Amino acid sequence: MFKTYCKQTWQMMKQHRLFTGIYVVGTALAIATTTAFAIIYYVKIAPVYPETQRNDTYYFSKIRDKSESGWFESRLSYNFLKNKIYNVKNADVTTAWYDNWQDFYIDKTDKSRLQVVVKAVDNNWWDLFKFDFKAGRPFGAADFESGSRTAVITEPLADKLFGREDAEGESIILNHVPYRVSGVVKPGSGVNYNSFADIYIPYTSLAGYDANTGSDFAGNFIVFFKAKDGDALKAEVDGIIRVETSSNPGHTLEIWKQPMPHMLNAFMYPSDEDFSWWDVIKEKLIVFLVLLIVPALNLSGMISSRMDMRSAELGIRKSFGATRGVLLRQVLWENLLLTLVGGVLGLVLTWIFINATSDWLFSIFDTFPEEIPGGISVTTDMFFAPVVFIFSFLVCVVLNLLSGLIPAWRSLKHPIVSSLKEKQ
Repeated sequence: MFKTYCKQTWQMMKQHRLFTGIYVVGTALAIATTTAFAIIYYVKIAPVYPETQRNDTYYFSKIRDKSESGWFESRLSYNFLKNKIYNVKNADVTTAWYDNWQDFYIDKTDKSRLQVVVKAVDNNWWDLFKFDFKAGRPFGAADFESGSRTAVITEPLADKLFGREDAEGESIILNHVPYRVSGVVKPGSGVNYNSFADIYIPYTSLAGYDANTGSDFAGNFIVFFKAKDGDALKAEVDGIIRVETSSNPGHTLEIWKQPMPHMLNAFMYPSDEDFSWWDVIKEKLIVFLVLLIVPALNLSGMISSRMDMRSAELGIRKSFGATRGVLLRQVLWENLLLTLVGGVLGLVLTWIFINATSDWLFSIFDTFPEEIPGGISVTTDMFFAPVVFIFSFLVCVVLNLLSGLIPAWRSLKHPIVSSLKEKQ
């Protein structure tokens, strides 16, 4: 039966090329926009390289210190990190990124400078973010404790600087300071701002990492935890904050919902006290429905006109014993096959669109978008994820039902005689 439907659809496509072209292109555009929407949020929340442990990842990035003289909000200080946060017991991994907003450049042998993204981190970084090392090894505890000027770089950077990916043992000049390359990793994507960099170095190799910026608790550190029990982790950190507040009369510390799980961190700014999951879902649902239903209405109008043109054909088939259910299945299969053709084209358009606009597309729904020097790349595991294909297929099915079911049902309700007279 399916083979018969395919033959009938192919004949219909050849006979009605204008309708076929408009229907396929309209479907492709609808699926391209909805699939791009899905990919944006898949990349935000799914466990993608190197953030494959997102389900157990928690973030602590802001603290507010209130006093009689006002309040000061910032990232965490080194002293607070070292003396309190690194000692948290309910975390399997605690790692920190020192973000001092500094620009980094590599001095090349031809006297030119190459701007790079650098993350100054500790040696626990590699236990949370699972990078694929192509050469060498990560810097270890001894390198970190001694402030060793060692660096882990990405494959594209190694190829650009040395003409090969196996660059272990080579030297780079980073902001006029020599660093030795200890390892080379497969790069992540700039979409994943928390883990992305061209170069990873021990933050102890930078001057001033242990300085405070306004209070004993404010500095430049963002903390990441890996924990199986998020409630226990949060309770422990809340306890630390209560003790620190009581130990500093006149000061009140606030950390809101932190440490927050990855899903919440992907949508909530840490100090957004009015955050509501319903507001997030409502906003995204409205966007999704507009992207899907508006094209469905247009396609439904086209199908309705086409069904009026086919009423005589359907009337003849009814007169020879075809039931309404058989005819309805035929029409829906025809529309589904056309929708699948549009879906394939839509996936191609999505790939082109995302690669052409990724620098702004992935930050379009962010409250405070982060800018990545050198632009954003989309890796194949992000685009060709099984869940993306499943979503695209479901969009095809839903679009087919929304656009084809009602016009087909209405047309097939016409009496046989009425349908046959349409030919006259």
